[in-house]
Amino acid sequence: MARWRPRTRPAFNFCISLAHIDAVESTILPILNRGEHVVLDRYWWSTWVYGIVGGASPRSLRAMIDLELLHWGKVRPDLLFLVRRKTPLREQYTQRWQQLSASTADWPCGNDGNTLCVIPNERPIQHTLDAITKEVSRRCRDLLLEPCTQ
Repeated sequence: MARWRPRTRPAFNFCISLAHIDAVESTILPILNRGEHVVLDRYWWSTWVYGIVGGASPRSLRAMIDLELLHWGKVRPDLLFLVRRKTPLREQYTQRWQQLSASTADWPCGNDGNTLCVIPNERPIQHTLDAITKEVSRRCRDLLLEPCTQ
């Protein structure tokens, strides 16, 4: 039997949203319900950015994101990082990188109480990691949680 692959941009984006929903329901929420912390490398913003750059309809993307958020329930991130660079890491990706970077300027992040922390990523990776670790530690102190460990 042949493996099914999405043939259109909306179908591709919907598959990504379904994978997100599956991860939320099967892994992330159970961990949070045990009182543990979760660190993710993506949130629904990536669905928006990659979808817009790929030519998906903003209306269709919004519906997919709303579906994802429905499965998150009342859970929202305490801290979000947007890691930015002025130039791509590899020259062959310059055009795609410029499109992705530009699309974050008008994304519909919403005012859902998220804390956004923009992290510059122009120096060696250790500097970027240190900036993220510092912000997480500060946030943990602000939330009066147990100290974060590296």
